[in-house]
Amino acid sequence: SLKMYSKAIEDYNVYLLEHSKNTNTILKRGECFAKMEIYSGAIDDYTRAISIAPKPDLYFDRGFFYMQLKKYPEAKADFDKSLELNVADEKLAKHNRGICSYFIGEKESACKDWLSAGEVSLDFLKKYCNQN
Repeated sequence: SLKMYSKAIEDYNVYLLEHSKNTNTILKRGECFAKMEIYSGAIDDYTRAISIAPKPDLYFDRGFFYMQLKKYPEAKADFDKSLELNVADEKLAKHNRGICSYFIGEKESACKDWLSAGEVSLDFLKKYCNQN
């Protein structure tokens, strides 16, 4: 429930006063913000964690949070970075990057990403790229 996440955030805030570089706690708080759909809070925490330990999945997740706020250029940059760092789910990263490209008017890039994402993006290819 939202109340549970809100209480957890309060607890993480207190803990982080003494352990400001604890990425695990920073990310747990970021996840709580995301569950509460406070994506700006999640982005702030993931940005903080990335500054301490830049990992591909952190860029991937932050890209997703940016997408929720319709901040497509920022999201696309994060999916680029996650792919550059060999994110585990490459196809989903390409699918999401394609969505970002599409919304910033780069249809050709979007279709290229969706094509290489395979099954994940079939509906998008059919709908937006005239692929049968």
